[in-house]
Amino acid sequence: MKILFAMIAPPCAPMHGQRLRNRALLQALQAEGHDVTLLTFDDGNAAADTELPGLYGGFCSVTPPAPARQGWIDRMSRLLTLPTPLPHGAVKYRSRPMASAISWYLAAGGYDLVICDDIYLIRNFPRRLPVPLVLNKHDFVHVILRRYLAWERNPALSAYGWIEYTKLRRFEARACAMADHVIACSALDAEIAAVLAPGISVSVVPNSIDVDSYVPQGPGDKATLLFTGSLEWHPNRDAMQYFLAEILPRIRAKIPRIKLRVTGNRPSARFIERFDPERKVEFTGWLPDIRPEIARSTIGIVPLRIGSGTRLKIMEAAAMARTVVSTSIGAEGLAFSDGREILLADEPQAFADAVVSLLADQGRREALGAAARRRVEANYGIGALRTACRQALAIARRGPRPVEKIAAAAAGV
Repeated sequence: MKILFAMIAPPCAPMHGQRLRNRALLQALQAEGHDVTLLTFDDGNAAADTELPGLYGGFCSVTPPAPARQGWIDRMSRLLTLPTPLPHGAVKYRSRPMASAISWYLAAGGYDLVICDDIYLIRNFPRRLPVPLVLNKHDFVHVILRRYLAWERNPALSAYGWIEYTKLRRFEARACAMADHVIACSALDAEIAAVLAPGISVSVVPNSIDVDSYVPQGPGDKATLLFTGSLEWHPNRDAMQYFLAEILPRIRAKIPRIKLRVTGNRPSARFIERFDPERKVEFTGWLPDIRPEIARSTIGIVPLRIGSGTRLKIMEAAAMARTVVSTSIGAEGLAFSDGREILLADEPQAFADAVVSLLADQGRREALGAAARRRVEANYGIGALRTACRQALAIARRGPRPVEKIAAAAAGV
């Protein structure tokens, strides 16, 4: 099958979770014998993808989106989209070069199917496509925003957030309805999609990793906690704020020598001054390979209060037989059993107690880590992904495209 896969960022881009999911999907599609052309914005990482021999059937990069907006520029951009019916991301990633490239490839390439990487790119697709459209969902953005609003105390940001949430939920529902098939990363997300857009075709294609490339390396350093994830992403930044302010002091009260390492793009100087004034936390910056950091850690932590989808950071730690302590939101959608393959704790004291108890019990850490590794092998390896992809694409190709439904959905998108 010849497939056109359009995504916002190349698989070598620093946003770790989306990069890993898309990279695994591309590898699975190629392993299944499909001829895949990748079409993406070139954010400076595109060239690195072309150096991966045999991974893609073709490669094209087009004009990148506007640079990441910060400060008053970002605020002005959001204000300008406020009176429109579209969420900010849908306006930001509407691109004439991308739309033209998609149309050109579809007209010239003889493709059998197209994959759209999440909702913000969907406005770049023609309203009527000659082939089935599959929507790849990493998460549900309106769910993330709703959870953010539960913690936001600034009245202005809260008011803006509720307006954006309403637009996002409507836009996300229409994007799902526009697709012939939606692939969600967990059964929970598949249920959200079915409620959001009743009657759509949806199946689970789980987030996965190449388990064989993650090799357990022994117990690691003593009393070293690891959090992986860019702090430019608000759910990760909120998780670290929560952990540094409410959980880490409770752990240090019992284990003063505790170390915390945080990977991903570095936080701002203001963040460090507020939450780590004594400079006891080590922020590594973004790393091309996270496995050495996992190997040297004792425990992985995932104190997320905001999020959707499933966490690849948990899969990576588990694949290297590291025990993870997580909130329920951090581990949602994953088939990990609390107390057997992971420890879950939603209150600060319970989270701290779970970490302290594990640091004092190497035998339990090793047993939990080994069980977690087995779970990843069974549920989240490339083999499981290939099977899920095969089934999803077969469903997507069944029957003619429902033109009336697509036209109606596209009118709102």
